[in-house]
Amino acid sequence: MVATERVLFLVAPLGFAFLTAVGFFITYFWAESTGDVASLPKWPYVSDTGDSIPSSCLFTLFVIWAAILVFISMFLYYKYVECKKVAKKANRIALGVGCVASFGLTVVGSFQFSAIKPVHLSGAGLAFISAIIYSWIVIYIDYKYKINGERGRKLFFLRIVIATIDTICLVLRIL
Repeated sequence: MVATERVLFLVAPLGFAFLTAVGFFITYFWAESTGDVASLPKWPYVSDTGDSIPSSCLFTLFVIWAAILVFISMFLYYKYVECKKVAKKANRIALGVGCVASFGLTVVGSFQFSAIKPVHLSGAGLAFISAIIYSWIVIYIDYKYKINGERGRKLFFLRIVIATIDTICLVLRIL
């Protein structure tokens, strides 16, 4: 892996987390200041903050950039596993599922909740379910091929914890 890829391998996921958090707070405070959402302590859904102009424009911008960073992260992981010359089929499946998750995010950002609710919710479902599936495929690849060796043990267990919590939350949401 060349130096540029290593930097992106770290920056893309961290950028996604940072951009998503900052973006949602900015759109919340903007929507709250214009009276589009309820003030604290009544916390709105994330989609509520991006439901009216001009906060919807910011919401779309942040979500699209987050989707791009998610795709870059997943593509770099794909290339990383590809260099190890293992799990070719699982790696391709993970990349495909990751692309679906990124696409789902773009749908969420592009279609406001109040305007086209079924499309917005479909995009959210696509993004969340695909991201959870992607997480479990990455865990499988890591477990089966131990591509990160001993130094990746903590990351492996962190992935299991996060994927388990995500899966439980999804199941509870469906029930």
